[in-house]
Amino acid sequence: MPIHRRHPAIAGEWSGRELVPSRLAAEADTEVWLALPPEGSGEQMWEALNGLFVGPGIVEIRAVPALAYDVAFGDRVSIVRSAEGSPVVNGIHERGPFGTFRLWLGESVNLTSSWRSVAEKYAELGCLVDVYSEKLIAIACPGNRAVRIREILEAQASESELIWEESSLSPPTD
Repeated sequence: MPIHRRHPAIAGEWSGRELVPSRLAAEADTEVWLALPPEGSGEQMWEALNGLFVGPGIVEIRAVPALAYDVAFGDRVSIVRSAEGSPVVNGIHERGPFGTFRLWLGESVNLTSSWRSVAEKYAELGCLVDVYSEKLIAIACPGNRAVRIREILEAQASESELIWEESSLSPPTD
């Protein structure tokens, strides 16, 4: 039986004082499903992401993927309809301007108790932030900030129990 992970949260951005719902994320008008690589059980897993229809069969992702790889906020994806009628991603139509990182705060009481300050730190640096749980935060950053964000993540990981990964390639910087 397939496993469906719905994460309807709206990605946040820094307002200058606090984390607020992203204006771009709030424009979402649909939800699309992405197939995830099978895990140990062999069950097919799916992640639902908010999106915005931008053309026939094309949806722009308006969420920061917490589980799916190789897709990012702002990517335009082609979709097909499932037998149940749900839009299912079947390919990348056009890459957007963001790269995606995942931050695993894990079992560290210091990190999980301060998940909000971790999320706010990256939002203040210009990233869109999607808090999947108190242990897992997904961030999307513009390509021109990706190198700096990687450096900060590396430094934070060496000073704490933070584990991070890049889950989609950052677009080239000009």
